[in-house]
Amino acid sequence: GSREAAVIVFLMFACYLRPGEAFNIRVEDIVKPLQSKRNPGIKHLGIIVGPQNRDDTVLLDFPDFANDFMSLFLHFRPLSGFILKQAAFNAIFRNAVQHLGLPANTVAYQLRHRGASGDSFSQRRSPQQVMARGRWLTLSSVRRHSKPGQAKRLLQELPASTQRHAAACAVLVREVAPP
Repeated sequence: GSREAAVIVFLMFACYLRPGEAFNIRVEDIVKPLQSKRNPGIKHLGIIVGPQNRDDTVLLDFPDFANDFMSLFLHFRPLSGFILKQAAFNAIFRNAVQHLGLPANTVAYQLRHRGASGDSFSQRRSPQQVMARGRWLTLSSVRRHSKPGQAKRLLQELPASTQRHAAACAVLVREVAPP
């Protein structure tokens, strides 16, 4: 359960997914990169989000280990997608919040907003790109949820041990990802 919970947390953050969207992802919703020497194509995995009559595809183009992380997940995952149920995920998430010393009122839905805040803060994406990635309908929604100053403050307030642990996890994912 913990591995799947980690993948779900990652997807909610990196793709600005709502919890319900994350739990509805099936393996067939993960689109592998399309590239060759003659056609560079799409070099990132994509996640098809939303109803089947819409194609809201979110590319895993950040962080740089995103493709490795999802390749590792796909390597060990049955075709059905996530086995972990949302109630079990919520328990794992609450335990992780407590273990990492995060504020007690931290909820999984905030990952969606923190991903947008991080992209806004780093200027990795324009407001329009954040809006499209998060499937928000207006720029005012993006401004309401993209709070780079708050994101930076929260990162600075994390215990040093939590910051070191996060950095070590990023290295570990790169090391264990299949070739």
